[in-house]
Order: sequence, then C-alpha cells, then structure tokens
Amino acid sequence: MSAFSVRAWLVVSLSAGLITPAAAQGMFLKLKAEDAKVTADQPVKVHLTAVVTRSFSRPEPEFLFDDGTGMKSRPEIKVTALDATRPEKVSPGSPQRASWEIELPNPGQYRIRVRCRYSDRVIESNKLTVEVTAPTTQAAQP
Repeated sequence: MSAFSVRAWLVVSLSAGLITPAAAQGMFLKLKAEDAKVTADQPVKVHLTAVVTRSFSRPEPEFLFDDGTGMKSRPEIKVTALDATRPEKVSPGSPQRASWEIELPNPGQYRIRVRCRYSDRVIESNKLTVEVTAPTTQAAQP
C-alpha cells in the first residue's frame, strides 16, 4: 500500500467514525456512570476504563462538566477518588479501571467527560449524561 493510500484510508476511517482520534493515538478512555439519574443529595459514581494498544503512563485525569454553560473544568464540584490509583503504567491486555464519586451541586442535566493530558496530546473519554433531580423531602411523621 502506498503512503498516499494509507493516509487516504486513515482520513476516510476517521471521518466515518471507524477510528476515533483516541484510538489513533493508542489509548481509549471509557467513562460509565452507575446511575444516570440521581437526586442532588446523592453523589454520582463513575468508572473510568483505560485500554491501550501500546504502553502508557496514565496521568491524573481531569474531570470536565457541562451544565448547559459549556464543557469546562469546575473546581467547585467535589470529585472523590474511590479506588483510583495514582497514575501508573497501562499496558495492552490489562485495562486500568478506577472509580470516583462526584457531587453535582444543583438539579439539572450534566454532561461529564474525562481528559488525560500528555506532553504531545490530549485524550478525552466519551461524554456521560447525568440527570440530577431535587431531593425528595419526607413528609412529617405524626
């Protein structure tokens, strides 16, 4: 296959969604929520799985949030590591998994994404959508 053919195949594959930009870079980040709907007084538990086609040292992930104002870092949102290990080497054949609890402050719909920054690239996970409802109040007991 000529160099032009390889480049043409890569461009067509990327535009058709056959290869994601993260896949082309050798790391895939998959973010998943335990529950897509919680009340404002409950944290959302999320799981991140990193799968690689070559060895990487995974940096500390950065959480991004969109509450309708755009995807951005929100330091006021509390993110607590549950079983997340410090950045470590991720190798092919052994996915790395980590979990966090996120306290979303207000009722509404949030989109959540994880970003890992390297010196030469940025790799982002899929976007999760989580709905936060107002906490239910219990009726007074007689």
